[in-house]
Amino acid sequence: MTAETHDKNRARSTDTAGLGQADLQRLFDALPEAKLIVDRHGQITMINRRLSELFGYPAAELCGQSITQLIPPRSQAEALQRLERFMNERGADPNDRVVESVGLHRDGHEIPTEIQFSRLQLGTKRYAVISACDLARSQSHASALKLRKACALRQAMLDTLPFSAIATNKHGLITGCNLAAQRLLGYDNQELLGHSYLMLLAPDDLARRSAELAAHTDAPPTGFDIVTAHPEHGAWTYVRKNGSTLQVNIGVAAIHGRDGDLIGYLHMADDGSERQRSEAFIRQMASRDPLTGLANRTLLMERLDGAIRQAKRHRRQLAVLMLDLDRFKHINDTLGHAAGDHLLVAIARRLAGGVRDTDTVGRLGGDEFVLVLNEVEGRDALDPMLAELVRTVSTPLMIDGSQVQVTPSIGAALFPEDGESAALLLRHADAAMFRAKHLGRAGAQWFRPAMLQPSQRHESLRDELQRAIDGHQLRLHYLPEISLGALHAEGMEALLRWQHPQRGLLMPESFIDCIEDCQLSLPLLQWVIDTACREAATLRKAMQRPLRLTLNLSARQLHHHALPALVRQALHGSDLPAAALTLEVSESSLLQNPEASAAVLQKLRACGVTLGIDDFGTGPTSLSMLTRLGVDHVKIDRSFVRAMADDRDAHRMVDAIIALGYSTGVHVTAKGVETMRQQRMLQERGCHHAQGFLYGEAVPAADFAALVARLEQAG
Repeated sequence: MTAETHDKNRARSTDTAGLGQADLQRLFDALPEAKLIVDRHGQITMINRRLSELFGYPAAELCGQSITQLIPPRSQAEALQRLERFMNERGADPNDRVVESVGLHRDGHEIPTEIQFSRLQLGTKRYAVISACDLARSQSHASALKLRKACALRQAMLDTLPFSAIATNKHGLITGCNLAAQRLLGYDNQELLGHSYLMLLAPDDLARRSAELAAHTDAPPTGFDIVTAHPEHGAWTYVRKNGSTLQVNIGVAAIHGRDGDLIGYLHMADDGSERQRSEAFIRQMASRDPLTGLANRTLLMERLDGAIRQAKRHRRQLAVLMLDLDRFKHINDTLGHAAGDHLLVAIARRLAGGVRDTDTVGRLGGDEFVLVLNEVEGRDALDPMLAELVRTVSTPLMIDGSQVQVTPSIGAALFPEDGESAALLLRHADAAMFRAKHLGRAGAQWFRPAMLQPSQRHESLRDELQRAIDGHQLRLHYLPEISLGALHAEGMEALLRWQHPQRGLLMPESFIDCIEDCQLSLPLLQWVIDTACREAATLRKAMQRPLRLTLNLSARQLHHHALPALVRQALHGSDLPAAALTLEVSESSLLQNPEASAAVLQKLRACGVTLGIDDFGTGPTSLSMLTRLGVDHVKIDRSFVRAMADDRDAHRMVDAIIALGYSTGVHVTAKGVETMRQQRMLQERGCHHAQGFLYGEAVPAADFAALVARLEQAG
C-alpha cells in the first residue's frame, strides 16, 4: 500500500468516526423501516424510532436488554436459535433471512410481523441488523400472501382432477392448467400461461363451429366467443405440442368473482379413455352404497324390476326380504357412529356371502337391507334360509375390542302371490318386517294381508300430526356449521323435531313421509320458514355475528308454487337479511326434473337468498348442470366423509367435490364429521365448512349460543 493510499483511508476513517453516536442514531431513526441491531448473543445495542413506535418501548428501556423482551415466551428459544444460525456463516439457513413471526408489545398484545436479517461487521465484531414489518398494518403484504396461498390451494385441487382442466380469463388467455392437461397436451404450465386458448384448438373445428352458430343467429360469435357460446359438453379437436391431434369432449364452466362478475372460464376435457373411466366411476358411485359397496336404492330397484320381468316371462317365483337390525341405534349411541359403520359393513358381508350370485343384496339406508332372491320354490323351501339368515346376522363380532351382537327382524314377500310390482312387494315385505319386530324381534315373518292394518296407523299418525301442528308440539333444533379455517361457527342448520306427549322427542324419519303424503307439507313449511328465520335473526343479534341459516326443502316443497312468496314473507317478518338464508335441496330431488328445478331456483334467487345442494355426490350431477343451476353451496354426503379415511373411491370423491367447488366458486361443506382425523383431512384439502357430531348434536335455539361458546373455547 502506498503512503498516499494509506493517508486517504486514514482520512476516510477519521471522517466516519467524526459522525458521533448522536449522528448515527439520527441516521438510523430516518430509516422508514422498524430496525434494531443486536450482537451475536441477542443483546440489543441500538433501535430506531420506527421500532420504538411499533413495540411501545423508548430506546433507553431496550438498549442493553435481550431481544427476547420483544418475543412471546413460547417463541423465545426458537428465535435465539435462528439468530445463532444466522450469525454462523457456514450454518446459516436461507430460510432464516426472511421469516414470519410474532412480536410482543410493551402492553402485552402480540404483533404479527415479518422479520428480515442482514449482517453488520464492525472491526472484529459481528452484529445482526433486524428489520420488522407489521403484517397487520401491511395490507398489501397480507393480501398478496393470502392470494398466493389461495392460488396454490386452487392449483392443488385442480391437480387432483382426473381430467384436463385449463383456466382462462374472460378474453381467452390461459391463466393456469392442471397436471392432467399438461400430460394430455405435452405442454408444461409455463409454456401455456398468457397464450390464447384458441392455439390448442384445430382451425377446422373453429371454422365448423362458427358455421354452425351462424346458421342459428344473426350475429355469430367470433374468436374466443365461439368456444363459450355453448358451454355444454361437445366434441372438439385438441392440437398437442408435437402437432398431433386428439378428439376430446370439452365442457366450459364460467368462473365468477365474489361480486358476481364474470372473471374467466374453466375448460374441462378428456379423451375417450378418460371419459369412460370417469363415467364408469360415476356410475359405480351413483349405484353403490359408498359404505358397504352393496346396491343402493337406485340399482336395487333396477334389479328388482328386471327380476320381476324375468319371473313373469318364465312363470317363476321370486322373494323380496326386508331386513332391519334390532336396536341398532343403541350401538351408535354407546360405541359411536364409527363402530356402527363397522357393524354395517360386517353385516353387509355376511348377507352377501349368504346368497347366490344371481341374487341381489342392497342397502336402503341406515340399518335397512333388502334381498332379492330369484327363482325360488315357495315359502316352505325358503324357511330354512330365513332361519339361517337370522342365525348368521345374530352371531357376535368384535369391533374396536368390544363384542357386539345385533339381531335382525326380517319380513318376506313372494312374487306373484304377494304382489306383482316392485313397490308393492317392498311395501308388503316392510309390513311383514314390522310384524316380526312386534312379535319380539330376532325372527322372520312372511307377509299376510292382515298385516296391512298398519295403514290405519298411518291415518292415525296424520291426525296426530295435525294436532301436533295446532298444539305447537313441533320444534326446531339447530346444528352448527363450522368454518374449518378458523374453527368458528358461521352457520346454523334448522332441523325438525316432534315433542310427542307420550313417545318423547321424535326424529323426522319417523313422520316426514306421512307429512308429504297427507298434504300437511305446505302449512308445516310455512311454520318452519317463519320460525327458523325469526329465531335465526334473534340469535344473530344476541351473538353479534352474521350467522347463516340453512333450511332443507323436499322435492314437493321445492316445486310448490307458493314457496317464493312464503320465503319473502318470512324474511320480511323476521328482519333476517335475505343473503343470510340458504335453501337446500337434495341432489336426487333436483335430478327428478332438472329443467323445472332450475326455473324454481331462479325464482328463489330473485328473493335474494342463496342456494345449496344437500347430499352432493350421490347422483351423477354434471359440472355444466351445477353451473346452470347457479348454486352457491354444496354439502358432501356424510357417507363419503365417513369412508374417506379408509376407502380410496370415497377419498377421490371428496377430493373431486372440493376441487369442483374451487373451480366454480361454490362453497363446500362436509357433513357427518365425527373425528379429528376427518377434520384434519378436510382441512388439508381446503374444505370450507363442516358439520357433524364432532361439533355437537342439534340443540334448541335457546341453547345454541352456549353450544357455540363451548365449541370455540375447546377449539
